[in-house]
Amino acid sequence: STDQSPSHTYEDAGSFTVRLIAPNTCGPDTLIKTDYITVDLPPAPVAVFSGSPTSGCLPLGVSFTDGSTGDITSWSWSFGDDSTSTDQSPSHTYEDAGSFTVTLIATNTCGPDTMIKTDYITVDLPPAPVAVFSGSPTSDCLPLEVSFTDGSTGDITSWSWDFGDDSTSVLQSPSHTYAAPGIYTVTLTVTGPGGSDDEIKTDYITVGDVVTASFAASDTSGPSPLTVDFTDLSTGDPDSWSWNFGDDSTSTDQSPSHIYVDAGSFTVTLIASNVCGQDTTTLDITVTTTTDAINVPLRFDLRQNYPNPFNPTTTIEFTLAGGNRTRLDIFDVTGRLMTTLIDREMSKGIHRIAWRADRYSSGVYFMRLTSGGNTAIRRLILLR
Repeated sequence: STDQSPSHTYEDAGSFTVRLIAPNTCGPDTLIKTDYITVDLPPAPVAVFSGSPTSGCLPLGVSFTDGSTGDITSWSWSFGDDSTSTDQSPSHTYEDAGSFTVTLIATNTCGPDTMIKTDYITVDLPPAPVAVFSGSPTSDCLPLEVSFTDGSTGDITSWSWDFGDDSTSVLQSPSHTYAAPGIYTVTLTVTGPGGSDDEIKTDYITVGDVVTASFAASDTSGPSPLTVDFTDLSTGDPDSWSWNFGDDSTSTDQSPSHIYVDAGSFTVTLIASNVCGQDTTTLDITVTTTTDAINVPLRFDLRQNYPNPFNPTTTIEFTLAGGNRTRLDIFDVTGRLMTTLIDREMSKGIHRIAWRADRYSSGVYFMRLTSGGNTAIRRLILLR
């Protein structure tokens, strides 16, 4: 340099002699300082690092801190899960469970140094979720809208609902409308990184229908004492029955029997109920004295029902010549059995039974009476 007071950067290691020549009008003068400047190589790098946290549940985020010494100029990280970084102090999220070895290569002008921490990071699967749910309301008349609330615990990524009526949902807390009466089992399955779990609530939802009261009587007339078997034919899934037999006697059985001791005319009343309400129907019973019964015809006969056509109730009257096992069936026009009104031992005499056909569609039906080897068939017409 020709500067009076220069600066200089030594790029190589070693000992260097510095010489200064200072001239004036009288001539130059020289100063030499042998091995005046000593330049050393930088220290070798030492790779050092730490991470926090070093264990936890999936997904696990870890912050790595470089603690290397030696004028480091570059960093190369390997996190053990095929992921890398060149940041000095990176952060990394582990997406899989397992033990992972972390490697840091720290480099300076003297070269690289490596630190390897074997199985340094441990990532565990989270615990399996626990399925819990509730619904409100759980019973009422149709259409019934139920709001379901998920109360499951754990790390959950998906929900799968089965409402028991062939309907499903993947929402966390769905609402569902039941359009048909019945009792339904609801299932919730929850899934997460730790596995899956389900809760099944059997017969959890009860959907009621409007009740239509209906019943049949084994006899509607006869001599005293007259035993009458009543058969409940109500629709809408009633859950309670209130009978009044017209002679100050009552019952809460679904299909009771009653003995009429006195002669007279009695109106039988049935009130069928469920959560949606109640409905009432009646039928008259005629009880004669024993003397009246002497004149009972002894010819097997099935009379035409009345009224006919009918909607929805008609009376079927028939005569039995003797006491026999008796069966009265109703068929549709294809010959398919729709219902059996009577199937029991019956005494001789005139018998009447009411058939209420609320559950059946308009059309032509046939009634068949069989007793003591005798059979009779007549046609009925239901107009709705």
